[in-house]
Amino acid sequence: MAIATYVFLDLQSNCVPQSNRKVEITELCMLAIKHSHIAKKKKDQEDPRIQHKLQMCFNPKSSLNQNAPETGLTGDLLKNEATFNLEVCQLIKAFIDGLEAPVCLIAHDGFKFHYPLLVQHLNEFGVQLCKDIVCTDSLYAFLEILESEKSGSTKYVKVKVGKKPKKNTISKAKQQYIHIMKGSDSDLVGMRAHINDYKNISDVGNKVLKESDREELESNTAENHCIMLMRMVLSKKEQFLSWLENNQSLFSAMPNKL
Repeated sequence: MAIATYVFLDLQSNCVPQSNRKVEITELCMLAIKHSHIAKKKKDQEDPRIQHKLQMCFNPKSSLNQNAPETGLTGDLLKNEATFNLEVCQLIKAFIDGLEAPVCLIAHDGFKFHYPLLVQHLNEFGVQLCKDIVCTDSLYAFLEILESEKSGSTKYVKVKVGKKPKKNTISKAKQQYIHIMKGSDSDLVGMRAHINDYKNISDVGNKVLKESDREELESNTAENHCIMLMRMVLSKKEQFLSWLENNQSLFSAMPNKL
């Protein structure tokens, strides 16, 4: 499917998924860029001029954990903000529906954190996004791109994920994102041994971006993460777009809990 718009997504939360508390979104940012503006951008040009952005902060119902101040958010700062509610869900849907379709969401560690957390919040208020929206996880893209560069290979360009499922087994859409996470042949499975080096978006940004492209993005905010991710994709756009052709899944296939 030929993507028309990419939406870079980042969420911040009140606590980590491994805690015993309900994980709630405290900050959301969506940064939308047209495919044509990414494909045509030349090296060392400024960021694409046309950007659509939705950025909001929310007051969680439960307290923030001790690591939350790393995001710059505190209970005192958030106390007068709205909770994540039906109107917010409708706003997210309206924002995406207003973009040129087809739309692809891109998040770093999206399959295990950002997408399930967003789906969980949308489901709570009975809101569903367009069924044609696809998504991918930049963690696995840059894992394969950078590890392939180390070995002088372009294996990631040729890999096709998602095989025809057997009758009465999980859907093809679900198989697609599972295959992206696990790798679909021995070379890609072997790359997963290095996955911890790619989980932190700032660490990957340090590998991919020039210092001048990341120095103003050091603070840990959802907006900065979206801008960093956009610049990471732009810096490796040929490799990333080739990888993306065969490494995307329907957003509707994402898990509904962390």
